[in-house]
Amino acid sequence: MVQGSSEGAESRNGQPSGSVSARAETVAIAGDLDAALKLVNQAVADSRDPDHVSSVWVAAAVLAHRGLLDRSAMLHWSLAEQSGNAEAAFSRLLAVPGLIGTGSLHKGQQALVAGERQPPGALSLLADAVTLTAQGISQTVAGSPTAALSALVQASSLLESSGPVLLPDTPATLAAIVAHHSGDFDIADSVLERATTAAVGEPLMAPRHRLLQGWTALRRGQLPLARTLLEAATPFQGRLEPRDELYAAAIELGIARRHTDLDGLGVAWRRGREALMRHPANLFVLQPLGELAVGAARLRDFGWARPFLDDAESLLERLGQPPLWAASLRWYLLQVAIVTDDHAAALPQAAVLSEIATANSFAQTLATAAQSWTRVLAADIDAASISAAARGLQDAGLAWDAARLAGQGAIRANDSATRRALLNYARSVQAPAAVAAESSQDTILSEREREVASFVLAGLTYKDIGAKLFISAKTVEHHIARIRQRLSATTRTELLAKLRVILPGPGTSSDHLYRS
Repeated sequence: MVQGSSEGAESRNGQPSGSVSARAETVAIAGDLDAALKLVNQAVADSRDPDHVSSVWVAAAVLAHRGLLDRSAMLHWSLAEQSGNAEAAFSRLLAVPGLIGTGSLHKGQQALVAGERQPPGALSLLADAVTLTAQGISQTVAGSPTAALSALVQASSLLESSGPVLLPDTPATLAAIVAHHSGDFDIADSVLERATTAAVGEPLMAPRHRLLQGWTALRRGQLPLARTLLEAATPFQGRLEPRDELYAAAIELGIARRHTDLDGLGVAWRRGREALMRHPANLFVLQPLGELAVGAARLRDFGWARPFLDDAESLLERLGQPPLWAASLRWYLLQVAIVTDDHAAALPQAAVLSEIATANSFAQTLATAAQSWTRVLAADIDAASISAAARGLQDAGLAWDAARLAGQGAIRANDSATRRALLNYARSVQAPAAVAAESSQDTILSEREREVASFVLAGLTYKDIGAKLFISAKTVEHHIARIRQRLSATTRTELLAKLRVILPGPGTSSDHLYRS
């Protein structure tokens, strides 16, 4: 893991920047993981090779990107067992997220304690970030979710000025995933935006950061933004790595499901099936796994997804059913029961959510909604309680789920007054955001977004805009996606029309901007 790419620099284990592992890291960060593995293969196999340690770090990072988190963690664990120096402490800390994320809680805690006892101080900001990341992931299972998220956000901040770095995952990614499970969507947005602006781990990590931004948008019901970010994350040539492909398939399926697009749902589910085959269950993919399972149930193919959910449930059992992680899986299993109209299957999921409701406010919101939904499935319709539960989901950022709960209640209501009241609520759930976007377009954009928008109107390409603002072309894409969402612009024509109202200026055509 090379601090920088300048001539004469040293790797983290003292090897010169021209070493095999340093070259492999540079290649991996550029996105060519196959070439990186080929470069380090021999050094990984030979513990006497002077480049062995840093080559193992590269190989472990690549395996994590490939979805083999357990093997990545075990490479770090095995390396740490070979010696007792600072490099071993660093490897132990790097192993913690992978060990805990795949259910090896005892080993993960052992690795954390040992790594903290002999901190790799010489590794500077990176060591601090890796230590905070390990502590944060441990807290998600055996501590406070708030403390966990704080540690991960701090770790992410440390890497924003660290230069090129190759890790099994960035702290920003892990912070966003924990924030998703906590219902802290604003934090997920913020930490990913900062990492994207700082180009942490990019270009390798660019698709992953954007996909997780897309996942945030999907959960919030911001479907045009989710689609835009999915497209921005998808390479024009080549393929996404397995763990990124799993998120991409889940976003595509989630958009189709929310649009009631059965053809699109079928296409996305076929993509999701293959992604599931290539990516074993771990804590960090529980939500996309759940989304794919609901889609499978909608297509009456849930039996195919069931083994993967069984693996996820077994994982949570080994970890002691940590509420932060368990709540999301139970919520998705409840959605499966709702899609199949299976009241009996919904009851145990609602019961578990009620048991862990005290863990945090988000879990309480899900538990309340789950209880309301089970009554809806039993045709026990109370407009006041349904509206209250739906409002809780809306306040938590789950506007689409809120509208769906109210809509399900309306469908099953016997009297016209209750049906009308619930339908009106369902239709109005997302209206305030749309009204706000239309009424305050002149002030809704940030200063940087207004800069980007002015160059869009001038007809500049992503690359040209990035050069003028000293940011990457991918960051420009992200800003444009955010501008589209803020202005509720679902097409290029609509976006340009609204920008011309907000920022009168040159009317140059920007068609090529979206092809660059």
